[in-house]
Amino acid sequence: MLLWGFGLFALGALLLVLELFIPSGGLLGVMAALAGVAGVIAFFQHSVTWGLTSLAALIVLTPVAIGMMIKIWPYTPVGRAMILGSPGTEGAEHARADAERREQERASLAALVGKQGAALTDCRPVGEVEIEGQRHEALAQGSVVARGDLVRVIGVDGMSLRVRRI
Repeated sequence: MLLWGFGLFALGALLLVLELFIPSGGLLGVMAALAGVAGVIAFFQHSVTWGLTSLAALIVLTPVAIGMMIKIWPYTPVGRAMILGSPGTEGAEHARADAERREQERASLAALVGKQGAALTDCRPVGEVEIEGQRHEALAQGSVVARGDLVRVIGVDGMSLRVRRI
């Protein structure tokens, strides 16, 4: 029974490794868990000491194995195919490009501070304004700005303009 216990534990470990590389929908993971439980039962058939030791090992090693799998899986071919923006330089390049684009948009909005325009919608406090022929989201400061009122840009808040009625 001792050999059966070790064999079933080895089978469970092999099935967990295969789970990383073969898309089984979790079936291999369930089979690995069943093999682990069967291994513990086999160890208990040999002796209580072996059974308790194997049970403790299974309780300790299962979360460790799952944690390692979560860390490794995104770098496997199956993981890369299933995760959008897979780990590596591609994701970092996209994030850097997005950050640069947002920074350019903020800079273009900051250039509008002090400019005048008209409210296209009521700003209670959020609405839309037209500054230099372009529509922008705006946040009214002070009082409500009615549609058609003249406004002046007094600042930038995130990706929207802060305006005040003139």
